[in-house]
Amino acid sequence: MFKDDIKSILIANKHKRILLYGPEGIGKTYLMNKLFEDIRGGFIIVDFGNDDITGMINALKKGKDITDALVTSFCLSEELRSVTFVFDEFLELDHIENLTELLTVQKANYKYPDIKIIYVTSNMAWCDGNLDRFDICVKAGKITFAEYLQKSGESFYSQVVDAHMTKKKSMPSLIHNELTDMYYQYISTSGYPRPIEELTHENPIIFPDIYAAERYKTLIGSICTKEGNSTSAFNKIQIINAIPECAKNSKFVISKTGRRHISKEQLESDINDLIKEGIIIRIPRLNGNTYSLALTDDGIYLYLLRKNRYKLSLNEEKIKELVTENHLRNILFEQGIKTYSWAGKYRFKINVLIESKGKYYPVKVSCKKSVRNVSFDEFFSSCGSKSKLKIQFTENPFNETKDTICMPIYGCEYLKNVIPQQ
Repeated sequence: MFKDDIKSILIANKHKRILLYGPEGIGKTYLMNKLFEDIRGGFIIVDFGNDDITGMINALKKGKDITDALVTSFCLSEELRSVTFVFDEFLELDHIENLTELLTVQKANYKYPDIKIIYVTSNMAWCDGNLDRFDICVKAGKITFAEYLQKSGESFYSQVVDAHMTKKKSMPSLIHNELTDMYYQYISTSGYPRPIEELTHENPIIFPDIYAAERYKTLIGSICTKEGNSTSAFNKIQIINAIPECAKNSKFVISKTGRRHISKEQLESDINDLIKEGIIIRIPRLNGNTYSLALTDDGIYLYLLRKNRYKLSLNEEKIKELVTENHLRNILFEQGIKTYSWAGKYRFKINVLIESKGKYYPVKVSCKKSVRNVSFDEFFSSCGSKSKLKIQFTENPFNETKDTICMPIYGCEYLKNVIPQQ
């Protein structure tokens, strides 16, 4: 986890100016506060969105370097000049002329070189062009299942999963069952460090109301603010809610948003906005000009928060299926694997089709021990020679037959072991 990365960097005492950047809501500020608890007395967190930093700004404009401005504005005594400052969302005040330049400009010598600064921001676009302004950069990202196991003190299981799935072997029932439960817990957090941090301390995981509000502001409110149109934000929430609700419906998801008065053009525009914001993904349908929609991990997380679940019951079948099916699609999407949705009679019975080297691999995800084959039969009769082996994700351990590969739920990341890559 990136909290440990930052902690190691601070302990090493080599780097003075650190950039911590990553998407909004991923837990940067939260884990900075947790790090503050570990290194007491050595942190000053400056919230650029709320704190009064007029004194520091004035000092910078008078020509003082950033360390001198900090000592002056915070009245730091000599023994406190080895403190670490955290500039939380330091680009919030970028409307003030030259402030960002003054905050981040590199100098050969600083008046107080022992002062360390951690710059925290969610502005990925700015970071892409300014990484060279800092001594070291740490990109905050989602946590993999292997990292989750290590964070949970289960590093042994991480090695077991890798060994068995790489060699495509089954494993003892007791370990398999425990891994299945842990994987459901992991994907329910969408890999976000903050809920994972909470999950490792209390089970079941708690989603406070205030955190749900923060996520809404990030994922929906930002779009609404840009457009100045609250109706559009409401429409987008309806689309997000419609996707899982249509998972068992024979009608195309796009027609089931519940907003019949919206024109097709406006609906497509809202969908495109959600795609750009990373909340949904578009999956083309096989042999057609239409498409299906799926939630990204961000979208799943938003959907769960939308339901205002103070306690997420991982035993609820609908939640498990929603999270697991979408999680698999996201893994395929992020790996750049070409996928389609199957538009047969039993739509959504096959979750996704993978195309590779002219062959199609139907993939079915089930949060049960068994999978119905009727939709597979329909697909194979339609695609004929273009079809290939079928892949089933279930709660069963790994098993391989002549035309079927049965993979456990936690084997999602190991699809590359069985699918020929482009």
